[in-house]
Amino acid sequence: MEIEWTEDLETGIGIVDDQHRELFGRIRHFFSAADRRDPDVTLQTVDYLAEYVIEHFNAEEAIMIKHSYEGFPAHRDQHSGFIKNIYRVKQTIVSEGLSDELIQKLRCDLIDWLVNHIQVSDKQLADIQQKEVSRYKW
Repeated sequence: MEIEWTEDLETGIGIVDDQHRELFGRIRHFFSAADRRDPDVTLQTVDYLAEYVIEHFNAEEAIMIKHSYEGFPAHRDQHSGFIKNIYRVKQTIVSEGLSDELIQKLRCDLIDWLVNHIQVSDKQLADIQQKEVSRYKW
């Protein structure tokens, strides 16, 4: 299972879509390092991914706050869960190393979570912003 950006993942919020594309690239970079079984580079890419995920989630959450998004607490909790998962990934790599099984599980878990999160939760956020924009049209 590979991760690839497709147009059906676009939310219509420029900064969010740009960051999602970057996030997909960082995840591909992570799996490239993991597939080479280089634990040092893999751990560096986990840190690199985690930093960007936090930056991206902060941007999304700022949009939610700006628009008084009712789903903010649940959406924020999803973000927190993903960050915790990235931390667990790092801890697992440190304690157990990289195995085929671990890499395959991570590939499925990370990609499934991200794609499902964008298609459901982030698209709902986009709907709220679209309603806000149309409210101000004459």
